[in-house]
Amino acid sequence: MHNLSIPNYVLLGKTGEGGFGVIYKAKHINTGQLVAIKLQKKRPLLHTQHHLTYETQLCAQIDHPHIVKLLDQGCTPDKKPFAVFEYVAGETLKERILKNNRLTITETYHLMGQLLDALVCIHSLHIVHRDLKPQNIMVSHTGAVPHIKLLDFGAATFTLQPTGIDTKTMAGTPAYSAPEQLQGTPPTVKLDLYAWGLIFLECLKGAPIVKGNATEAMRQQLSPQAVSLPKILHHHPLGNLLRWTLKKKAGARIGKTIQLYRAYTLIDVNTLPAQVSFEPTHGQPQNTQITQQNSL
Repeated sequence: MHNLSIPNYVLLGKTGEGGFGVIYKAKHINTGQLVAIKLQKKRPLLHTQHHLTYETQLCAQIDHPHIVKLLDQGCTPDKKPFAVFEYVAGETLKERILKNNRLTITETYHLMGQLLDALVCIHSLHIVHRDLKPQNIMVSHTGAVPHIKLLDFGAATFTLQPTGIDTKTMAGTPAYSAPEQLQGTPPTVKLDLYAWGLIFLECLKGAPIVKGNATEAMRQQLSPQAVSLPKILHHHPLGNLLRWTLKKKAGARIGKTIQLYRAYTLIDVNTLPAQVSFEPTHGQPQNTQITQQNSL
């Protein structure tokens, strides 16, 4: 880092690294504002055409309270592209789950509702995140209640307009990837909704729903066996909603995010115990007011 220079910013330390870039905590020289700077790796992962320039073009269109905000972009003196995002203090959702063993149904409903609202925003812009997972969700306590920020759009893509990005190349994390995502089909919003359902269950269980290495995770995702739900949700409206998001066949999965969000807000989780016992059962879908429609 001692040889790295970014105009107008002082780097304070490396905070993370992903497949496409390295993240640094930094401070704006004039304002003193803390920021997160993402610097594209010198040698990106093989078989990927996804670059930081594309990510910043995509993020520039997004403005939502539960999505990390792009503040600036540019190039270092040696022509390496960088992007400046708001700095989000707190912990990742993954860290929060591990610290508490699992989350209560009330907190899960609160945080996952915020995430679903964020998905309504990006899906309305025909953007698919493609790498939703607890590690890419920050939980902050800047006020009276915790709130989330969705991070890392390095694997995100537009679903409509041509971009030059190879959307058929598998992106994302197998443990949270929908079957069709692993098969390399063109991305739709249904990929994110499937991952959202898995993250919801992980909050309640305290552990990933799909376990094992990448190969084992892919085997489980591609299996026709339905994702297990806690027994107590078997006849609850929340269970019905989760089933619609976790259908293995994309054609049977709900594809209207705003419709899912509206149905979600009508669910009363106060009828459930604070800690949901995860005694899984596959069961059969019950009657639900959610009507399957085509994706955005």
